[in-house]
Amino acid sequence: MGRLEERESPPNDADPATWYTRAEAASVLGCSIDVIRGLERKGKLRAQIDAKGYHRFSPAEVLKLHERRRRKRGLHVPQFSEGELEARAYSIYDAGRSRNDVVQTLLITSDLAQKFWERWNERYAQRAADAKQQKEVEEEFRRQDIENQKRIDAVAAMFAPSSDQKKP
Repeated sequence: MGRLEERESPPNDADPATWYTRAEAASVLGCSIDVIRGLERKGKLRAQIDAKGYHRFSPAEVLKLHERRRRKRGLHVPQFSEGELEARAYSIYDAGRSRNDVVQTLLITSDLAQKFWERWNERYAQRAADAKQQKEVEEEFRRQDIENQKRIDAVAAMFAPSSDQKKP
């Protein structure tokens, strides 16, 4: 697991097994994994190493670091296109975080965060509808295959030699 989109559940400060990996922390902070390693070495970000050797970071600590870095830069807001902001918002929502987190992380208005959240929800609703439709189509194909096989078996039985014809 290294991408926020792949998470099955949101991070929970009470459960270190759900904390951010290096890649996820980098995604939240908008930096590279190398920067995360450097922050670890400098002691600005503490990791817990899990049984698999993954470095895990507390979501609260990552957000605090994000705020410190933002304040240090004088609240400099990077200029992202609406599409880039929306993509970052989707990553935050995929991580199970709230619209408030999107507003604070991306420094956008709550109205814009709401708009992104609605689109994100529509995307997931559409995926669910597509999956349901795909399942229905597959079930229909299976049903047709069974019917076709029955027809083939019936035709084959008509042309199969009977046991009376086999005796010379």
